[in-house]
Amino acid sequence: MRSDRGQSAPLGLKIAVQGTGHGAPGTSLDGTMLVNTSRMTGVEVDPKGRTARVAAGTIWADVVDAAVPHGLTALHGSAHDVGVVGYSLGGHITSQLLTLRPERFISATLIAGSGRFGWSAELAKEAEVDASEMEHECISRSLMTRLSPPGAALPSDDSLKVLSSACVAAQDRLALAAVTRSRRDHVMTRAAAASVVVPTLAIVGTDDPMKAGLDTLVRIRPSVKLVVVNGATHAGPRGILRRPELLAALHGFLSPRGSF
Repeated sequence: MRSDRGQSAPLGLKIAVQGTGHGAPGTSLDGTMLVNTSRMTGVEVDPKGRTARVAAGTIWADVVDAAVPHGLTALHGSAHDVGVVGYSLGGHITSQLLTLRPERFISATLIAGSGRFGWSAELAKEAEVDASEMEHECISRSLMTRLSPPGAALPSDDSLKVLSSACVAAQDRLALAAVTRSRRDHVMTRAAAASVVVPTLAIVGTDDPMKAGLDTLVRIRPSVKLVVVNGATHAGPRGILRRPELLAALHGFLSPRGSF
């Protein structure tokens, strides 16, 4: 990555990293060098520490295979071919895992996702609408609308069709719908969230609707270090993952812990 950054900078290119391909649809790669990590695999298990160090492109099936001989397993999702890095970057999922298995964490980062603190008929309806749209188009226009800043225009119909086609080619739309319908299972109590003592960094943009959830998390657990990036959105051209402040915050948080 450092070599790629050195080569891309003189050309004025940004860098995007892709593992298994989840999350690629919907991301414009214009003027971007794509770094595919799918061939960077490897797992080192520390049986005494009950931890594993993985390469950037490792999938969960590899981790499970390496852990089982030591009488261990991995806290993964239902799909064995999902990348460890991508799965672990989900803010809602990571926040819940912190309450379920805090002893498995050295530190945690929550990027534009706080976890789910409640459930209602309205949220259940949202999940079903999103899931139904994913079943048909692989993307959810309703979800895009909710995650966009107030007043922001959605991509054109032609652009959405392109996003849909790319998603269908790279992902399992029925699996995406199933995961969406499981949102209720990700709900955690405020008491459980407050009891977490794992050092945690949260990063979100000022123009991201998810900021309200992270503000709530910080009120529940003041030890969370919250970094707010001015003008950043959840996705799109101003998306948080495109901002240099994200990498700077991660570096500042992880370097003292020997994790960067």
